[in-house]
Amino acid sequence: YKNRKSGLSLLELLIVLAVLSIVATILVGGFAIIIKGRGATEARTAVNGELRFAFQKMEQDIRAAAALVTPGVPLGTSASTLVVTIGGANVTYDVSLGRLRRTVGAGTPEYITASSTRIGTPTFTRLENYNTALNATTTSIIVSVPALYNSSSTDWQYAETKQATMSLR
Repeated sequence: YKNRKSGLSLLELLIVLAVLSIVATILVGGFAIIIKGRGATEARTAVNGELRFAFQKMEQDIRAAAALVTPGVPLGTSASTLVVTIGGANVTYDVSLGRLRRTVGAGTPEYITASSTRIGTPTFTRLENYNTALNATTTSIIVSVPALYNSSSTDWQYAETKQATMSLR
């Protein structure tokens, strides 16, 4: 037997470095996937939460409304602004600076979506249904609101258009 000095040969050191490099690459790739998935999930959660809150607020006002001012007649007319009359005051929904806002009468507008969610141009479409048996007309509004998560990172991108039909009581 040859007398060997303790330590690693150059070849053994290169093999260990290659194995460690492969393991490190796999770990970094796994972390990147986890972070990207987390970003997409947070963006989706933020957009859906903002839209859900905005739609609940609009539905509350539409159900309480005595009249629908905008969109007007004829049927099927669409507008980018919704105006309903509640207790003698007009309540207006519109978009300003990429945020959905609600204004009561001549008061100060209240933003009902956060700046983390960018709102596109909403569409409010008026529908009416006449029930001959009840001799009554039901007025409904189709609300369609496009939204996206306000981020410059491609990992945090999410866009959705939410649509719902809401009826005046």
